[in-house]
Amino acid sequence: MKGLCSKELHICHKGLPLLLTKNGVISRNHYMLEILKKLGVDYTIFFQITIWILAYIITKKILLDKLVLRIKQRQNATFGSEEETDKILEEASKKEKEYGKLAKALDVEMKEIFSMKLKHTEQEALKKISIAKKETSKSLKQVMTNIEKEKTLARVKLTEQIPEISSLIKEKIF
Repeated sequence: MKGLCSKELHICHKGLPLLLTKNGVISRNHYMLEILKKLGVDYTIFFQITIWILAYIITKKILLDKLVLRIKQRQNATFGSEEETDKILEEASKKEKEYGKLAKALDVEMKEIFSMKLKHTEQEALKKISIAKKETSKSLKQVMTNIEKEKTLARVKLTEQIPEISSLIKEKIF
């Protein structure tokens, strides 16, 4: 028999320690309490556990819930932003294709309008050139007619002055 004390007798029964007190009662609970007392644990442990639970609940309500909420908001903002970015990129791609098609259609339409305007402008230019040629031709004919008249007039005047000029030349030579 081990652990013989003045008040108690320690006995091992099937590997479990038992305590035999003076009145002959075997008490496992009393033995557990003795172990806890030797470890420095006493009846205030229940108060300590209660205070710890209350402190945990209050801290959880005040700090932890807000912290978890902030973390979730941050994750939602981060991952939500990625999802929004993906959606925006998809929309932008669709819009780019759509606007590309519209731009091509508009380009074709503008080329048609430009070619029509160019043809119209060329036709107007040809008409104006034709009119200018006719007017120039008319003016040229008038100028030629005027030159011929002046030439004829100058011949007539020179012909009239030939005898006078000839006599002057004769006088100067002889």
